[in-house]
Amino acid sequence: MKTRVQIAGIAAASLLIIFNAGEAKADLIGSSVDVTANFPSAMTIFADGGVKVVGSGVEYAVGSFAAYNPDFSIDLSGSQIIISNATGTTFSTAGFNGFVITDLSGAFQSVSANTALSNFLPVNLSVSGNEIFVNYSGLVTPGQAVSVIDFTLARPSPAPQSAQAHRASLSLHSSSVGS
Repeated sequence: MKTRVQIAGIAAASLLIIFNAGEAKADLIGSSVDVTANFPSAMTIFADGGVKVVGSGVEYAVGSFAAYNPDFSIDLSGSQIIISNATGTTFSTAGFNGFVITDLSGAFQSVSANTALSNFLPVNLSVSGNEIFVNYSGLVTPGQAVSVIDFTLARPSPAPQSAQAHRASLSLHSSSVGS
């Protein structure tokens, strides 16, 4: 009887490992982020939108950056950042004038402007660890301005063989416990 309890315990532990291994995600949904409007340098926070969890709605609605420019909204998805301004604006020229997106759950791997979906593009776009820097210094944007930024995360995807490996491990434990 004791071996059956041990086998059940090993099976339960293996299932927990299998399901927890599947939690590593390759997108930003469910992650905590902080977006700041920075000016006149990338390290100078002008307005902080606060920490939000990325989901299906707009994370930073119009008014989130009132001290910087109240007309901006920022929506994050699994692999995109959509920066919008319905009225258009002029960005003052400075070393940096734009947004810093910080992923509090991990790091970014790459970032690029989506030219097909944007009607204004950053003058500089870069990634450093868990931060994306979107610089619009000196730009004048049109009304109904939309800037779409694509990104990838530096998070590992779960290995497809992990479930098979755990089943094989469970099989070995089952045969050795019963003998």
